[in-house]
Amino acid sequence: MARVRHQSSTPATTVGCARRYQCRRCSACTSGGRPLQRISRPLRIRAHTRGQGAAGAPHLSAADAQKIMVAPVCVIVAYDTQFHQWLGGLLPARQVRSLCDSNPSLIEERARRNCSVQGAYLMIGARVLGLDYELISGFNGSTLDAEFFPDQRWKSSFLCNLGYASEKSLFPANPRPSFDEACRVA
Repeated sequence: MARVRHQSSTPATTVGCARRYQCRRCSACTSGGRPLQRISRPLRIRAHTRGQGAAGAPHLSAADAQKIMVAPVCVIVAYDTQFHQWLGGLLPARQVRSLCDSNPSLIEERARRNCSVQGAYLMIGARVLGLDYELISGFNGSTLDAEFFPDQRWKSSFLCNLGYASEKSLFPANPRPSFDEACRVA
């Protein structure tokens, strides 16, 4: 399900990227429109369509570089290190910004954690739209960030290839830990 090694010829578009973002943007809400949690929305996305992702290739292993070369879209999922500046408008009922302003380590912790949650919603949104995805975490974040985010405001969390996998690239899911191996109930 989450493999896009051999892409179909269906092109990715900026409109498609915008639809995925909109789907991700709204997916953190219940059906009643109320937020599931006070997520601070640090996620930032830099999307590259086929061929444009080649710029990121030097920061990856040879195998992963090949994957981003054939993916219709390669997304750098990043977080904004200054996301807290938006909190007054995103969480108007709370005084969260002042708490973050006085605690830089809290900013970094919340940015990384909430970016991961939002990145997961991005992947769920892609699946809802019928797309396949492939995560890439084996890259040099420092050099990738220096190239794509030279002002150092955004920091990469992971890469995500998006597209429609061809049938020949799909294979059975790898084994997963059982409930007893992965979970503890207190």
